[in-house]
Amino acid sequence: APSIHHLCKSIIMENTRAHESVDGWSDRNNSKYYTVLVQYTARLNPEKIKNLVRDLSGRKISKQYFNFRLCKPEVNDALTGYKHNAVSPVGMAEPDVPMLMSHKIAELTPRLFFLGGGEVDLKLGMPTDEFIRSYNPIIADITY
Repeated sequence: APSIHHLCKSIIMENTRAHESVDGWSDRNNSKYYTVLVQYTARLNPEKIKNLVRDLSGRKISKQYFNFRLCKPEVNDALTGYKHNAVSPVGMAEPDVPMLMSHKIAELTPRLFFLGGGEVDLKLGMPTDEFIRSYNPIIADITY
């Protein structure tokens, strides 16, 4: 990798207070689950994710229905098909789970990043623009 900032991880976040009308991940603007891509050198900010999803859903739903947390291991395994520390957005068991990508990854130079490849010690190098074209993540400021 060109720098430590090019090393990224994929995690599954769950809205533990999702309104009963939220049906899994069928609505990318208000999903119970999100695949989140963040740099290893950054700290994920659940409050920013909450505000982002509220904005995406038009702020029609009260903030009491938003609380993003790392999902339980068994939910992670079912949605991704991968175990802890091996999660990859590539080849997920449920590929339609909406994806959030830190804007810092999208701004990296050179234009590539590395992320989990489905095994603990395996990493995939991805050209940033090709990844964005292929996976259409929501790119936003989601870190501290």
